[in-house]
Amino acid sequence: SKKTLIINRNRFDQVLRSLWCASILNRFKKNDVILITNKKYKFTNQIYKNFGVNNKYNVSLKKLILNDLFLSFYYFIFSIYKYFYFSQKGIDKFIKLFEVKNIYLGLLIHESYIKEKKYFLDKNFLLPKFFFLKIFYSYILVIYFEKYINQLNINNIILSKKEYFDIDSIIFLIAKKKRIKTIIVSQEKVLINKDVTFNETFYD
Repeated sequence: SKKTLIINRNRFDQVLRSLWCASILNRFKKNDVILITNKKYKFTNQIYKNFGVNNKYNVSLKKLILNDLFLSFYYFIFSIYKYFYFSQKGIDKFIKLFEVKNIYLGLLIHESYIKEKKYFLDKNFLLPKFFFLKIFYSYILVIYFEKYINQLNINNIILSKKEYFDIDSIIFLIAKKKRIKTIIVSQEKVLINKDVTFNETFYD
């Protein structure tokens, strides 16, 4: 059967909008709905459950790292290399060229840094520690979610954002690479990603 993947951002309005889209796909397209979430999102997880979304996967970055310590250690060492490499090349090269399995994440990491720190980078010898951590997390999350999406044979993905470095945006880029239809439900519109272009449907 066809499968739709929802990512829980633990925001009440996002939950309702994603449930609305998922219910349409479930009713008219006979899609099974799968929820990506975290155990600590107890309130919003219960809302999804109340609306019949029982197939869920709790994702914890810490557990992903501990599940395969050998592989995680390899990515940790490789991340050190990438960190020093891009520290030498500069932030512009990092934004343009940093990728994991052809998933380009440099811009998302840079956006998250500006959002969190509230200022742009100075031209220091090394990139901030923030960048090293995100490089390491990139390898863990991209490898896991690409394998996960392939195994489940996902047909549709429902997100509420594609900006900044987060599970939503990483899955969006994986979906774009694999040409999986992605529905982005924002506050006033629905963006439907078909291949690499967007169709916009507005609703009241």
